[in-house]
Amino acid sequence: MLAWMSEIQPGEIPWAVMEWSERDLESVTTWLGAQDPSPTRDQTIARFATEASELDVDSAMQWANEIEDAQLREQTLRRVNNE
Repeated sequence: MLAWMSEIQPGEIPWAVMEWSERDLESVTTWLGAQDPSPTRDQTIARFATEASELDVDSAMQWANEIEDAQLREQTLRRVNNE
């Protein structure tokens, strides 16, 4: 799976991570946690946290707080909290 992820275009990564998380959530969280800070990582975490909030708000909040871009982090935190 990791080799497949390396071939994906940056704009497709958030979508691919969501597909991957349906199959192997533990690997996704390990992979996300190991990524260097970047706009792509921020966008991926934002999507992941928003989707995860339907199952586990506390974990989604923790992920949302990992977003480096302050504006995106605040937007994601509001979405996670259903504000």
